[in-house]
Amino acid sequence: MDIRLLTTPWQRALGAMFWARLGDIGLVFLYPFAAPRLFHTFFCPPLRLTALSEEGEIVFDRVAPPRHFVRLPSTRLVLETDPAAVMPPLEYLRALLWLPIGVPPASWDESLSPDRLVDKVLELAIADMRRAYEAHQRTEPVRPEVLRARFAPWERGDLCTAAIAILDRVGMYSIPKSAVSFSYQILQVERPHLEELAAASLAGQPWKADFPIECLRCGKPASWRQALQTPSGLAVEKTWRYERHENAVPLCKRCAYRLEWSRREGLRVDLAWGLWGPRFEAFWMWHAAREQERLVEDWDLETHPLWPPDFGGATWETGSGAKVHAEPYPPEGIQRTQTHQAALARALGVKPESRPPRDTPPHYLLKYS
Repeated sequence: MDIRLLTTPWQRALGAMFWARLGDIGLVFLYPFAAPRLFHTFFCPPLRLTALSEEGEIVFDRVAPPRHFVRLPSTRLVLETDPAAVMPPLEYLRALLWLPIGVPPASWDESLSPDRLVDKVLELAIADMRRAYEAHQRTEPVRPEVLRARFAPWERGDLCTAAIAILDRVGMYSIPKSAVSFSYQILQVERPHLEELAAASLAGQPWKADFPIECLRCGKPASWRQALQTPSGLAVEKTWRYERHENAVPLCKRCAYRLEWSRREGLRVDLAWGLWGPRFEAFWMWHAAREQERLVEDWDLETHPLWPPDFGGATWETGSGAKVHAEPYPPEGIQRTQTHQAALARALGVKPESRPPRDTPPHYLLKYS
């Protein structure tokens, strides 16, 4: 079974929502302390919920149908699986209890009202729809050119998720007519791109503000620069992968000028390849396959939003494109080979036949080796 820890607030809040089925995937909610919990299965497929106590004993193991609230006894770990899936060994689940993790906001304490949980989900969905409505200057119909101009692909994916949440509650709650109308129209307009926008929503959120902005070469304040340029003829719904961190390098203006960054594509590729190692290699394979029109047609963007599973390994360090490894991380801890180090040295000008830069040892050796 492919066990996935839900590590971000969005992943934990979404859980198994909008999945057709989990198949051989297990979603793990891990808590720092044991307490009674309240889970819901709204917009989820049938789920088997397995809960472990502080001592690692199974205290709840039951199949929950969709559209239900489930009260769990005092638990530290909850595993969501397909009812027909083979459970992982109990010893493996007990080992997860030792992992350091913060308080996840995805499942809720028993004292919180179930009605309030549903109201909160609906409230956020209506707020997203209001943004789209105001972008259209409070007029209908929904226009594709407005969505493309005002919202990034990942934001359009969020709008589609909000539209699904709203339409699933029509008739159950009092929802503004404009929100319902806009939800129908957005899903109709975005129908040709739904899978790609959902992938962007899972993986394409902004990241630059959360990353260090020290120059890779000299360590001074820098900006993140895109290595492979976004192809001019590429549909905007697919451009978001070029804007991810695996395709970017932090360089200051002075070093970018000295290295002739804008003119030398080979140097840009070497820097990104040396910095990101297997993750850039996997991105490069997707880029080359797209350029040569040989991407597989049955690629499941729900489980692998970044690139097909055969591009890269099974972990973040080896370039996995799976949803669980889509969240941006800084390049510390990358498993670089001597080839990657050589690419960095070559791009930064550390060559046997030439003198090293004055600021030796190069900054990348100090921070990223």
